[in-house]
Amino acid sequence: CGNWWNGIAVDGSERNELVNNTVCDNGQNGILLTNSAHNNLTNNLAYNNTLSGINLTGSSWNTLFNNTARDNLGNGISLTDSHDLNLTNNIAFNNTLNGILLTNVTGSNLTGNNASYNGFSGIGLVNSDKNNLISNIANNNTQNGISLTNSSNTVVFNNTARFNQQDGILLNQSSNGNNITENRVCGNWWNGIAVDGSERNELVNNTVCDNGQNGILLTNSDHNNLTGNLAYNNTLSGLNLTSSSWNTLFNNTARDNLGNGISLTDSHDLNLT
Repeated sequence: CGNWWNGIAVDGSERNELVNNTVCDNGQNGILLTNSAHNNLTNNLAYNNTLSGINLTGSSWNTLFNNTARDNLGNGISLTDSHDLNLTNNIAFNNTLNGILLTNVTGSNLTGNNASYNGFSGIGLVNSDKNNLISNIANNNTQNGISLTNSSNTVVFNNTARFNQQDGILLNQSSNGNNITENRVCGNWWNGIAVDGSERNELVNNTVCDNGQNGILLTNSDHNNLTGNLAYNNTLSGLNLTSSSWNTLFNNTARDNLGNGISLTDSHDLNLT
C-alpha cells in the first residue's frame, strides 16, 4: 500500500498466481497487468487506489475470481484491449467511475459478480463484442446498471439491475444482435431496459417493474424482437416504441402501468401478436 505507482504490476509475464493480496492507497492502480496472459487473480482486496483497483490492459486468458475492488478513484475493475477473460464472483462497489468496465474486450465471461453503488455504471461495455454477462448484480449505481455502447453479439442473462439512477440495462450506439434474457430490472429511476439506435436484439422473458419511466423503451431502433416480457407498475408505459420500425412484439404482458400498457409512436411495420 501507499506506493507512488502500482501496488502490484505484472508486465509481459504469464502463469502467475496473485492470491490474498491487499493493495491500497497506491498512486496508480492496485493491481496492473499489461501484456500478460494466463494469470490467476484470486481473493485480492484493492481499495483507495488513485486509478483502478484492478487493471488489465492487453492481457488475455486471465481469470479473476472472488476479488474485491472498492472505493477506488477510477474503476473498480478495468479491462482493456483483451480477450478470453473470466471474471467470477468479484465485488466492485463504491468506485468513483464504473464497477467493471470493458473496453475493446471480446470473448469474455462475467458470472456472479456484484457491481453496485458505483459513480457511473455497474457494468459497462464499450466497443466490446461476443461477451457473456450471466447472473450478475448491478444495483444502486449513479448511472446505469448494465450499459452496452457499440457492443454487439453479447448475452445478458439472468442479471439483476435495480435502483439505478438511470436505466437498468442500456443498449445504445449500434449495440446490435444482443440477447437480453430473463433479467430482473426493477426500481430504476429511468427505464428498465432502454434500446437506443440499436438493431436485431432479442429481449426475452425479462421482468421490468416499478421503473420511473418505461418498462422497456426502444428509440430509433429497428428489427428487434420482444418476446415473453412482463412489464408492470412502471410510471409511464410498460412497453414504449418511438421511431422504431420493423419490430416484433410477441406474447408480452404489460399491466398496471401508470401510462399505457404498450405505446407505439412514429413507427411503421410493427407486428404485435
